[in-house]
Amino acid sequence: AAEMNISPGNLYYHFRNKEEITRVILAGMIEEFNLFIRPAAYNADLAEQFNDTISHMGKIMYNYRFFFMEISTLLEKDPVLKKMYMKIKQERDADFKAIFQFLDKAGLVEQTLSDEEFTIIKENAWTMAEFLLQSMYMNRIKITPENIIKKFSHVMYMVRPYLKKEFREFIK
Repeated sequence: AAEMNISPGNLYYHFRNKEEITRVILAGMIEEFNLFIRPAAYNADLAEQFNDTISHMGKIMYNYRFFFMEISTLLEKDPVLKKMYMKIKQERDADFKAIFQFLDKAGLVEQTLSDEEFTIIKENAWTMAEFLLQSMYMNRIKITPENIIKKFSHVMYMVRPYLKKEFREFIK
């Protein structure tokens, strides 16, 4: 309410409770992620697009940092939000698999991952991403868009060994 310069009563005129507000915010965050995580067509400069995606993700994580800082509590307190989040997570799993398959078909993958390897890397990357901001906070790293992007790029290092050398060097 303070951020929008309105009274709490005015805010609750539009929303029944905090949980409903959080659900609307999560839906907005997902819409922002969808704008670049599911591009209609990948361009020729995949390395640049890959790094642009990391940059966009970092900026979105910064804009919605309250969600990532409180993710466990928010999901535990609101079963509807948790259901929304788990559905989105399933969709993202399919998106990440499609992206990696695209890289493989484009000849940028050094060795194809088994389903088990892909699942492990995907789960580790997802866990790192979900708790990235909490880790930064606990390690006294200032939470800025630039620092989030830098730390989020570390998630991508798990994928680097599977990529061809000429593409690997472009992942920062």
